[in-house]
Formats: sequence, C-alpha cells, structure tokens
Amino acid sequence: MTTMADTANNLAPAQSTPAVLAPSATGHLVRAVALSLLGSAAALALVLVLVNRADWWKGLLAAGIVTTLSAAASVPPIAFGLRRGVYAATACSFVAMGARAVVALGGGILAVKAGGYPAAPTLLLMVVFYFAVLAAESYVLATRMWHMRG
Repeated sequence: MTTMADTANNLAPAQSTPAVLAPSATGHLVRAVALSLLGSAAALALVLVLVNRADWWKGLLAAGIVTTLSAAASVPPIAFGLRRGVYAATACSFVAMGARAVVALGGGILAVKAGGYPAAPTLLLMVVFYFAVLAAESYVLATRMWHMRG
C-alpha cells in the first residue's frame, strides 16, 4: 500500500517554463532610462551654463519633466514585451515608441501653450532627452533580445 507521502516523492519534477526575462531586466530597463535622463540633464546643464540665458533654463525644466513622463509611459510596454518573447518585445517596442512620442509632444505643446514656457528651448531640449531615452531603451531591448534568440 502506498501513502500520499510516497507518491509525492515519486512525482516527476514540475516543468518550469523558461523565463524569457531575467528577474532584473525590468530593473535594468528602469536603471538605464533613469541614467540616460540624468546624464543628458547634466550635459544639457553644462551647455546651458555657456548659453547663459534664463529662458533656456526654464525650457530645461519643462523638457525634463515632460520627458520623464514620456519615459514613464514607454517603460511598461517594453517590460511587458520582454516577458513574452522576441515577437512581443518587437511589437511592444513600437507601442512604447508611440506612447513616448504622444506624451512627449503633447506634454511639450501643453507646457508651451498652457504653462507659458519658451517654445524653442523647451522643444529643442526635449529632443535631446527623447533621443537619450530612445538610446537607453534600444540598448536594453537589443541586449535582451540577443539573449532570446534561438
């Protein structure tokens, strides 16, 4: 006669589904985006010291806030896609690019029209932040997708 304890010890080990996304991939993505925002803000601040115009500092503030919001909108789709394989990561990266563009452009125009921030500095500095976030997300996507290949 077998007991339940005997059958529990004779069971085959549970098949674990291979994790496409390492546990730290979302953290790696957030860290890369945050570092790109901080690095580009520091570089732009150094350039603005040379420009020495107050309206450009106001534009830097608005561009930094808008780009942080747009980066926050683009990180979740990428993290979601990376958990589901190469094809989902590719599709979700396009969704993230669209979300980032809509939030960045909409927020930039809102800051200029409703907030009274200077148009040229705000939108030009936002482009620098935008490309920094794009580069950070592309780097994380490329390295993670490289490890997903079959």
